[in-house]
Amino acid sequence: MAVSEQARRRLYEHLEAEMGEELAATLMDSLPPAGWGDVATKHDLENLHVLMRSDVIAVAHQLRGEIAELGGELRAEMAQLEGRLRLEIAGLRGETRQEFEKVRGELHRELRLHLVTTISTNVALGGLLLGALKLF
Repeated sequence: MAVSEQARRRLYEHLEAEMGEELAATLMDSLPPAGWGDVATKHDLENLHVLMRSDVIAVAHQLRGEIAELGGELRAEMAQLEGRLRLEIAGLRGETRQEFEKVRGELHRELRLHLVTTISTNVALGGLLLGALKLF
């Protein structure tokens, strides 16, 4: 049962009349402001500690499970990405090889043309030089 403020005041006035103001104030200060039913005991605090600890353990266990699940999903996504990247890289390598072979073929044709042109020019110049030498 909660003690009303009016009842507390009457008690203080009675104590003050019987013991004096100082002792009545000291005694009233040692009483809880809301009544003994609202005061927590060590046992109450220990029970609360046990309950909170079990709640924290349950939440930690749940979080570990969620993290493990997310980790598994992340690993699966990473493996998927790695597979796609490997395919993409393989495709790019193939395209690069094709382009390289194409450039190589063009370079080969250009070098042949250059060689034929150079030899033809040298033969023509040699013939002109021999012709000029025969004239003199």
